[in-house]
Amino acid sequence: MLIVGSDTETTGLLAKDGTPGDARIIEVYAGLWDTDKRQQVDELFLRINPQRSIDVAAQRVHKIALADLTGCPIWKDVAEQVRDFHEQGDVVVGHNWDGFDKPFIDGELVRVGLPKLTKPTFDTMLEGRWATPMGTVPNLGALCFACDEPYDPALAHAADYDVHRMMACFFKALDWGFFTLPQPAATALAA
Repeated sequence: MLIVGSDTETTGLLAKDGTPGDARIIEVYAGLWDTDKRQQVDELFLRINPQRSIDVAAQRVHKIALADLTGCPIWKDVAEQVRDFHEQGDVVVGHNWDGFDKPFIDGELVRVGLPKLTKPTFDTMLEGRWATPMGTVPNLGALCFACDEPYDPALAHAADYDVHRMMACFFKALDWGFFTLPQPAATALAA
């Protein structure tokens, strides 16, 4: 079974209607993991010129400036590659995937005339309430703490770093029985 672990960094937040609005994706990291071997077998790491400014609050979080994206491709030139990579997996795993990253990717795909992602999803934030004392959704640092995985706040909010930390937690929590994959993916894993 193959799992895609994914994260994005953006110029800002989703609009009130849950779409990207005028915000854009500026970084995508997606890794492809073989669940039997617990090994990463492929990756896609892109920085993308958003053709617009980056909100100050967003830049403070991910530390990516517009100048860092000079010479990077624009979304319409990489959108199909991003979609195709995500569609390789039996399931896509992300931290705040369902509430942030997937709506961003889907909105950006539609904006350039491509279909939305179709694979089942697993959101480690939504499914990670077991990792916090009060049962609240954990940030990635809290999930790492609960899984006894290292987490460096100085490196956090870089898409590649966050995916690697998240997937280490995902596999531990899956082995411990705290996470259960969506049904079609779980059936593929059992086969």
